[in-house]
Amino acid sequence: MATTLKQRIGLRVKFLREKAGLTQEELAGRIDRTSETVSNLERGRTLPSLATLEDLSRHLKSPIRYFLDEGTGEEKLSRRRFELELRLRGLAAALPDGDLEIACEQVEALAKRAPKKGGKPFGKSSTRPKGD
Repeated sequence: MATTLKQRIGLRVKFLREKAGLTQEELAGRIDRTSETVSNLERGRTLPSLATLEDLSRHLKSPIRYFLDEGTGEEKLSRRRFELELRLRGLAAALPDGDLEIACEQVEALAKRAPKKGGKPFGKSSTRPKGD
């Protein structure tokens, strides 16, 4: 199922909170909200107000637009796919250039083996190598 705007904002809040090493309670205290509010935001149950987004932006050290940005086709991604792509972007942002280049090469190698839409894998072979 596709993700909603509320879910995408919530997943971004959770990702940044965990990256900052904060609990929901700690973040709630910093933004002067309840831990239940933070939980509801992270689970995509409620949309934050602009004031709350401003507080989140300040305490999670991320611009407001980060929470609202719509990447190409993000709204069509499953929740799990969105979480994984968000995690991958976060990991990539933390890597030095040389390591990021290696990571890109590894992801490209995996992408070449992945099935295309329609079930046919990229490349010449139609089967995965043994051991996968």
